[in-house]
Amino acid sequence: MAGAIAQMESEKVPPKPPRQAFSIPPAIIRNRKTGAAYITGGLLGEGGFARCYEVADSGRRRFAAKVVAKASLKTQKQRQKLHGEIAIHRALSHRNIVRFYEAFEDDENIYMIVELCENKTFVDLLKQRRRLTEPETRLYMVQLLTAVRYMHLNRVIHRDLKLGNLFLSKDMQLKIGDFGLAAVIKHDGERKKTICGTPNYIAPEVLFDQQNGHSYEVDIWSLGVIMYTFLIGRPPFQTKDKDVKAIYKKIRDNVYEFPSNAPISLAAENLISNLLHTRPECRPNIDDILNDPFFTTPPVLKSIPVSCLNNSPETSFANSELRNAHQPTTLQTAATGRAPLSLMNGPNKETPRRPISEKEKLEKEPKATEERSYSPRSQQLLPPSSSTLTRTSRAVNPASTVPSHTSTRTPPVLGQVASTTPTRVLGRTRSDTAAAHQNTTPRSPAQMIKTPLPRPASPDPVPPPPPVPSYRSRQSDELKPSQSTLDVICENLTTAIEHYTEGVIDINEECAVPKVFVSKWIDVSHKYGLGYQLTNGCVGVYFNDDSSLLVSPNNTHLEYLYYSKTSGRPEMNRWRGRMDDSPDALQKKVTLLQQFREYMKEHLSKHTPSYCYTEKQSFNMEFLTNHVRSKHAVLFRLSNRIVQVSFFDHTKVILSEEGRVMTFIGRDRQPICRRVEWFMHSGNADAIDRLAYARDVLEGLRKPQLDVEQHV
Repeated sequence: MAGAIAQMESEKVPPKPPRQAFSIPPAIIRNRKTGAAYITGGLLGEGGFARCYEVADSGRRRFAAKVVAKASLKTQKQRQKLHGEIAIHRALSHRNIVRFYEAFEDDENIYMIVELCENKTFVDLLKQRRRLTEPETRLYMVQLLTAVRYMHLNRVIHRDLKLGNLFLSKDMQLKIGDFGLAAVIKHDGERKKTICGTPNYIAPEVLFDQQNGHSYEVDIWSLGVIMYTFLIGRPPFQTKDKDVKAIYKKIRDNVYEFPSNAPISLAAENLISNLLHTRPECRPNIDDILNDPFFTTPPVLKSIPVSCLNNSPETSFANSELRNAHQPTTLQTAATGRAPLSLMNGPNKETPRRPISEKEKLEKEPKATEERSYSPRSQQLLPPSSSTLTRTSRAVNPASTVPSHTSTRTPPVLGQVASTTPTRVLGRTRSDTAAAHQNTTPRSPAQMIKTPLPRPASPDPVPPPPPVPSYRSRQSDELKPSQSTLDVICENLTTAIEHYTEGVIDINEECAVPKVFVSKWIDVSHKYGLGYQLTNGCVGVYFNDDSSLLVSPNNTHLEYLYYSKTSGRPEMNRWRGRMDDSPDALQKKVTLLQQFREYMKEHLSKHTPSYCYTEKQSFNMEFLTNHVRSKHAVLFRLSNRIVQVSFFDHTKVILSEEGRVMTFIGRDRQPICRRVEWFMHSGNADAIDRLAYARDVLEGLRKPQLDVEQHV
């Protein structure tokens, strides 16, 4: 830890420059290119390399001007960093982000003209108020969450969210500012490794896991620190003497407390504990956070008066400003209608989850391949738990911050490997998934699928086969690759990507596109399972009890796959029958299968790609053996030994012949099937990036600390 702290202090957080590094701006600041002029007013504040002044244009409109002296930019890296800050801030447009107007320079300084926030920062607010009430915290956290989600959708990590960078506008709206440490995730799976941030707010993986790097989850951690500070009045890891090394030790050990002299609700404590999870992959995503009970507990304010700069909201005001407690605050009114970013590397044509302009329309629809784009987090993290915490003053350690479904495991210190680790960022085990949702309030079926779905009961016995067992393992060789098979695929990919020797094989030989793989899918795993359609027209559902139900392309024949335990290990059983003569015990699952089938037919893409066809076969149908969610894609394993990675922007990577052959389906939906080496020499950066991402996901699955049998 000492090495990380030393590097943090000496390299990445430069000391405040001497006073002479600041230059006083002229009385009138001019943009030489446009002729715009601003009258310089009073000093608003200063940071490491910049000062901020109030300015006014010729129409007496007031702005803030961030002034950076050119003399303070002594290295090319510092100049590039400033240009990056300008490019990122200029591209952002959201009601809860400080508005950027223009940037220009003169002989002495570089100027950024931004929105003026008359009511200063939340540091000033808490100096006056000491702490905020829970209704105020709900409102400001919702505003903060919508802005962070907007940034993440556009591949931006702020990396320095703190009270000093949260501003208050004239009408008491929260605004995020200062993008000096912000970074753009330029390609999927990219991990940043720069140690940066503010000591009290910095995430543990930034300090202690430089090997794996960090991504969007660092902002989620900072949200937990901010929420705690709003309610308690000081950051959770702050020490009395504010010693940086002591702060970092508390962050590493995840030790903080909820003091009895600042009582807060159990819902608030639970949410903070989930946000401050040591392991980044176990922090909730923003949708999970906004669906947390804390944000639906009355009172929920619509606005806050300026009088709250000095005093808590009056009870009468709070009562008159309540929302309907049964209508949780969401992102629907926050980030709609925003254009995607246009950053240094050109316009970002795909937003990371789904186009923002479509957000409200898709807010309550299920997640399906043919209707979405990249997700930065998907942030497929474990949802918040409702684990109980004693309402007394106490220290919070890593064990108490673990969601209830992993409460028997203590999160390891970052950098250490724990053999009991159930999940990584790749996804989560089915047993964890089921347990995680026992303590969360599921959305109604109508929210997930427009036509009502019957709620499935526990697995029923299906005559004539024996009852379906409840355990999760998939031990059948027909269903999953062995560890050695996974090793072979990864090794073949690595050889093709990193160690290819020209002339050994003919890489130009065309290969046959696999006949059967997933063409559409819809994920309602939090409630029922995952529905999918194959390229041959077969439709199936992979249920949460590890059974599968398949229907033939002509919708007449069924196959039900389930497990029985013989000779000490689960074995797959296959029942066959007709749709019009299915046993009563299967009726609930048959109904669900039909609902999934109709939904994919009506709501997913009706365009039939060239690789799809209708097969007459009605028995021994291919099926999905398992699936894994990662940040930007879903990995499918099929019974025909195909490994498929379907990205959320409709592109697909399909690996066959033990990873030697790749089929790439781009946004034009035209398949290209060649040896992996051909793609590496094709110059197709899109295909190469996605292939590398697929290899990384598979490599993650074969790591010894993962329970591979639960994932593939």
